[in-house]
Amino acid sequence: MTTRTIANPANIKSQPVYLFSGTKDTEVVQGVMDKAQGYYKHFGANIKYNNNLAAEHSFPTDLAANKNPCDFFGPPYINNCGYDAAGDLLNHIVPGGMKNQRDMNWQSAGTLSLFDQTEFVDPLYVYDTSSLDTLGYVYIPNSCQTNTCKVHVAIHGCHQGRATLDSTYATNTGYLEWAASNDLIILFPQVKANDLNPKGCWDFWGYTGVDYASNLAVQTSAIKGMVDRLTSAKSNSFL
Repeated sequence: MTTRTIANPANIKSQPVYLFSGTKDTEVVQGVMDKAQGYYKHFGANIKYNNNLAAEHSFPTDLAANKNPCDFFGPPYINNCGYDAAGDLLNHIVPGGMKNQRDMNWQSAGTLSLFDQTEFVDPLYVYDTSSLDTLGYVYIPNSCQTNTCKVHVAIHGCHQGRATLDSTYATNTGYLEWAASNDLIILFPQVKANDLNPKGCWDFWGYTGVDYASNLAVQTSAIKGMVDRLTSAKSNSFL
């Protein structure tokens, strides 16, 4: 029986996929990411896999604002590795890549705003069990007022949501510098900890229900609603 609760994996063929795994990662060992690479390779994805950097379990950057060294394991799990993972990722997966060099003064080139996430949750769900925070972040370059902008969704890791780090994941990972100069809206949806999700992770094991990995999932549906709003003809903003 066809339920159409997941997209056809054949759609992965030729699609760009970026993977990263640090050689010193003690939380998610490289064998796990190697399996993910094998999955995408099976379906013919266009894969870029960086597995050579001596990084711990973290988001690697080259930004001086991040003081933790590359082999450090701990909050905020955003380390200075001398490697711009956000730029490498965006250049690989965004159609056409980044046309312009990053703008380190992203604050002047656009606006990072909070928005209400509650309207994107199906009322059939008990809101607290979704683990979705009430607020999320979105960065919109000033250029999007006149230009057509692409949208990238940046999913934070465990212990990296607004309730724990405020806006640090959005501001310190390196996404905004590229977005500011390349007509790129960055959506940062947010989850928070609850009794079933004590580390504030996105649902990768089923704490929101049996549909957690399908198009019916409460978190997946919420993100789709946010993206639909941003890409609608009516507005490039939640505000």
